[in-house]
Amino acid sequence: MFGFYVVFILLIAVHESSSRCSRYKDCHTCASHKTWSNSPCRWCPLDQQCHAKWSPRNHCIRVRVGSRSQCEEKNNGKFSYSPEEAYKLALFSAIAYSDEPAECLIVLFPTSDYTLFSVYVKKCDDFYFEYDKQCMAFVTFSTRNQEIIVAYRGTRGVKQIVDQVLTIIGTPSVPSAVGGKVQMYFNNVHNKFYRDIKYLIQDLMQWFPTYTVKLTGHSLGGTAASITSAMLVKDKVLKPEQILLYTFGMPRVGNKRYALAHDKLVPHSWRVVRSGDAVARLPFCRLATCSLFNGPYHHGTKVLYTESKMNKESNYVVCNGNEDSKSKCMNKSRRKRGAVKNMINRHKFYFNIPIGTYCRDHILNQS
Repeated sequence: MFGFYVVFILLIAVHESSSRCSRYKDCHTCASHKTWSNSPCRWCPLDQQCHAKWSPRNHCIRVRVGSRSQCEEKNNGKFSYSPEEAYKLALFSAIAYSDEPAECLIVLFPTSDYTLFSVYVKKCDDFYFEYDKQCMAFVTFSTRNQEIIVAYRGTRGVKQIVDQVLTIIGTPSVPSAVGGKVQMYFNNVHNKFYRDIKYLIQDLMQWFPTYTVKLTGHSLGGTAASITSAMLVKDKVLKPEQILLYTFGMPRVGNKRYALAHDKLVPHSWRVVRSGDAVARLPFCRLATCSLFNGPYHHGTKVLYTESKMNKESNYVVCNGNEDSKSKCMNKSRRKRGAVKNMINRHKFYFNIPIGTYCRDHILNQS
């Protein structure tokens, strides 16, 4: 009975501390206040909320956060989310799926000065199934827009999808050079291209030092773009203010420590998600929650499109935390007839573009 009372009192203390800290809505105010037990409130950059240190709602409970960097604002500076920019980079993500990227680039941007500088094609890993689908990345630049774009191909074919899922389930995550751990399959795809892309970006930045480097990708392509963007900053190829990341329907790349490290290295990171896109919810968090453990966790700022049809004019919500649980930022899928087909279509179509087949079936087939 005595133990029950001790536990009961501790639960009350934790609840009271949590409620006191949760009233503070910015980092500086949070850091300047204390709980009833005189311990400091803690600001968690992963969910952009104030917590008591041991609160079960604290997403940073098992993640070290340096005091100097606690109050860095996310996505401050010259970049903010742009639907027009997202649409353009979704087109580049579609081009990455094409076996004829140069031709598709010309048709999609006929009046632009984009120059396809290099295309890299590598054999994808096949852990459980053999398939002839290849991974691909390409680099292009525009002197008119003063930008360099790196786009990665996403998943092609059912066998590769199943291979990724089985690899995530059956193999442990691997350490990331930027911090934390990432899924092995995603890291392997990144590793296939990183050396070539790193040296190419170094050379291009010597010629165009004022250009912005933009990385993008859909699904698996987004995971490779994620790891590459963080590595380019870590390796001092680029500064955080020189890089921009837009991904579409991207699954969780790594754990909380990776998410925190990525957010610091690449603050201008936009994770575009359609409500009901099941791939963006994989791999699932442990025990159906993303708060207590250092398990799979999204990085970057989620931009959620909730309307049934998605285009440049559709309404969207820019979410505060990486795993924002507020109702308006929940990536929900309604249980109704044809739900599985609906979830697949929501992953395949972004801005009304069938990204994986757009160049092959809609652009080059008509040109």
